[in-house]
Amino acid sequence: MKLMTVEGFHEVVKEQNVSFEHYSFVCPQCGTVQSAENLINAGLCEIFDQVQKYLAFSCVGRFTGASSPRKENDSEPCNWTFVEHIKVREKHPITVFAY
Repeated sequence: MKLMTVEGFHEVVKEQNVSFEHYSFVCPQCGTVQSAENLINAGLCEIFDQVQKYLAFSCVGRFTGASSPRKENDSEPCNWTFVEHIKVREKHPITVFAY
Protein backbone atom coordinates (compact mmCIF):
# COMPACT_ATOMS: atom_id res chain seq x y z
CA MET A 1 0.00 0.00 0.00
CA LYS A 2 1.06 3.59 -0.49
CA LEU A 3 0.50 6.69 1.61
CA MET A 4 -0.57 9.73 -0.43
CA THR A 5 -2.95 12.67 -0.51
CA VAL A 6 -6.26 12.46 -2.35
CA GLU A 7 -4.87 14.77 -5.03
CA GLY A 8 -1.76 12.60 -5.43
CA PHE A 9 -3.95 9.52 -5.70
CA HIS A 10 -5.94 11.09 -8.54
CA GLU A 11 -2.75 12.01 -10.39
CA VAL A 12 -1.30 8.49 -10.12
CA VAL A 13 -4.53 6.89 -11.28
CA LYS A 14 -4.68 9.09 -14.37
CA GLU A 15 -1.09 8.05 -15.19
CA GLN A 16 -2.39 4.54 -15.97
CA ASN A 17 -3.46 6.08 -19.30
CA VAL A 18 -6.58 3.94 -19.72
CA SER A 19 -10.27 4.78 -19.72
CA PHE A 20 -11.62 5.42 -16.23
CA GLU A 21 -13.59 2.17 -15.99
CA HIS A 22 -10.31 0.27 -16.44
CA TYR A 23 -8.24 1.99 -13.73
CA SER A 24 -6.85 -1.01 -11.88
CA PHE A 25 -5.88 -1.64 -8.27
CA VAL A 26 -4.65 -4.59 -6.25
CA CYS A 27 -6.41 -5.54 -3.02
CA PRO A 28 -3.73 -5.46 -0.29
CA GLN A 29 -5.32 -8.41 1.49
CA CYS A 30 -5.98 -10.98 -1.25
CA GLY A 31 -4.00 -9.68 -4.23
CA THR A 32 -6.95 -9.52 -6.62
CA VAL A 33 -6.47 -7.02 -9.45
CA GLN A 34 -9.72 -5.15 -9.93
CA SER A 35 -11.22 -2.16 -11.67
CA ALA A 36 -14.38 -0.07 -11.74
CA GLU A 37 -15.64 -2.40 -14.43
CA ASN A 38 -15.29 -5.36 -12.04
CA LEU A 39 -17.34 -3.57 -9.39
CA ILE A 40 -20.00 -2.66 -11.94
CA ASN A 41 -20.10 -6.25 -13.22
CA ALA A 42 -20.47 -7.45 -9.62
CA GLY A 43 -23.77 -5.53 -9.53
CA LEU A 44 -22.62 -2.84 -7.11
CA CYS A 45 -23.57 0.10 -9.34
CA GLU A 46 -24.47 0.78 -12.93
CA ILE A 47 -22.07 3.58 -13.84
CA PHE A 48 -18.59 4.81 -12.92
CA ASP A 49 -19.83 7.87 -11.05
CA GLN A 50 -21.66 5.61 -8.60
CA VAL A 51 -18.76 3.19 -8.08
CA GLN A 52 -16.00 5.75 -7.45
CA LYS A 53 -16.43 5.76 -3.67
CA TYR A 54 -15.69 2.01 -3.53
CA LEU A 55 -12.89 1.86 -6.07
CA ALA A 56 -9.53 1.17 -4.37
CA PHE A 57 -11.15 1.07 -0.94
CA SER A 58 -13.22 -2.14 -1.00
CA CYS A 59 -12.36 -5.49 -2.56
CA VAL A 60 -14.78 -6.64 -5.24
CA GLY A 61 -15.35 -9.79 -3.17
CA ARG A 62 -17.19 -7.69 -0.61
CA PHE A 63 -20.01 -7.43 -3.13
CA THR A 64 -19.94 -11.00 -4.44
CA GLY A 65 -20.21 -12.92 -1.16
CA ALA A 66 -16.49 -13.71 -0.80
CA SER A 67 -15.04 -14.81 2.52
CA SER A 68 -12.61 -12.94 4.76
CA PRO A 69 -8.99 -12.54 3.65
CA ARG A 70 -6.92 -15.70 4.04
CA LYS A 71 -3.56 -15.96 5.80
CA GLU A 72 -1.81 -16.27 2.45
CA ASN A 73 -2.47 -14.16 -0.62
CA ASP A 74 -4.28 -16.42 -3.11
CA SER A 75 -5.54 -13.83 -5.64
CA GLU A 76 -9.16 -14.79 -4.96
CA PRO A 77 -11.44 -11.87 -3.98
CA CYS A 78 -12.14 -11.27 -0.29
CA ASN A 79 -14.60 -9.16 1.69
CA TRP A 80 -12.03 -6.60 2.92
CA THR A 81 -12.69 -2.88 3.00
CA PHE A 82 -10.26 -0.17 3.97
CA VAL A 83 -13.06 2.20 4.96
CA GLU A 84 -13.71 0.17 8.12
CA HIS A 85 -10.18 0.90 9.32
CA ILE A 86 -9.84 4.65 8.83
CA LYS A 87 -11.79 7.84 8.43
CA VAL A 88 -10.85 9.49 5.15
CA ARG A 89 -10.53 13.23 5.39
CA GLU A 90 -9.94 15.46 2.41
CA LYS A 91 -6.37 16.86 2.16
CA HIS A 92 -5.01 14.36 4.68
CA PRO A 93 -2.76 11.48 3.64
CA ILE A 94 -4.69 8.34 2.85
CA THR A 95 -3.61 4.77 2.22
CA VAL A 96 -5.04 3.12 -0.87
CA PHE A 97 -4.76 -0.13 -2.78
CA ALA A 98 -1.67 -0.58 -4.89
CA TYR A 99 -1.90 0.57 -8.48
